[in-house]
This record gives sequence, C-alpha cells and structure tokens, in this order.
Amino acid sequence: MELYHSYLDIPLQEESSLVYVIGSNEIGKPDVIDETAEEIKPKILSGKYKKVQLCRIEEWTNETTNDEIEKAMIEAIEELIPYYKHVIGDIDVEYHPSLEEYDPGITAEEYERILSDDSLVNPTWLDTLYYLYLMGEKVLVSRSPINMEMELLTIIQMRLIRQR
Repeated sequence: MELYHSYLDIPLQEESSLVYVIGSNEIGKPDVIDETAEEIKPKILSGKYKKVQLCRIEEWTNETTNDEIEKAMIEAIEELIPYYKHVIGDIDVEYHPSLEEYDPGITAEEYERILSDDSLVNPTWLDTLYYLYLMGEKVLVSRSPINMEMELLTIIQMRLIRQR
C-alpha cells in the first residue's frame, strides 16, 4: 500500500472524532465510509477506492464563532498528528532558505519572538505545518517550504492585526 495510506496501520479509536472519507473536498463534500481500516485496505489495493482520507467533519452555522472554529481545528490537528508521524516516521529535516531566496522583512529575533508567543502562533499549528511539509506532495498540492513559510507568516500577520 502506498505511503499515503499507511495511516491505516493505526486503527481509529472508538472515541475518536475522526472518520474515513472517500472522494475529494475539491469537488464537493467527501462521502464518509463506515468501515474499519482493515476493511478499507483491500479496497484500496483492488482499486475500488482510489483515495481514502482521514479527517474530522465539522458543520458550521452562522452562529459559530471564530473561537469555536479555532478550537475545533486545534483539536482535530492534535488528533491527526500521530497519524502524520506514523506516515513520515521520525525524519529530521532542516531547511533554511537564503535571504535572497526569501526575505520575510523581519529580523530572526522578531520571528523567533512571534513563533514562541502562544497567543500569536499555536504550537500545534507549527507541528502540523512541519508534518505537512515533510509529507510534501503526498498530502498537499506541491508546496515549497518557502510557500508554507509565507502562509505561516500570513497567518501570524493576520493574528497580529486582529490583536492591535
């Protein structure tokens, strides 16, 4: 089975809020499949299922607050991280673009201060971005470390603006 689907080696716990889905959210809401990992694996191998994703589905209403959305996302990320770790293993990757390659417009000290401030950047987000980066195209459309860093900085900047 492909590396991408190796998360199926870890069965979902009964109390888990995660579900298996087939399809892609790019073309509509994926279909939840009520099957165990052991039932899904042969269907992937046979080609019946092309892509099975592990996710948490949340239904939002107009009354849902940003804080509720953020809390749900953080909970889901924390629950997904062990699966990412299983798929990629304990790989230690260091990547530091040159200033010519990417200039964030802030000093290293300011960047470090921002990343260490839990009110601006939740440590779980950093872990998630790190694991998404390590998985590369297996999880995301091709994204370079520079693009992911720029996305993270955009998130940080939006949070900074909201706090002012």
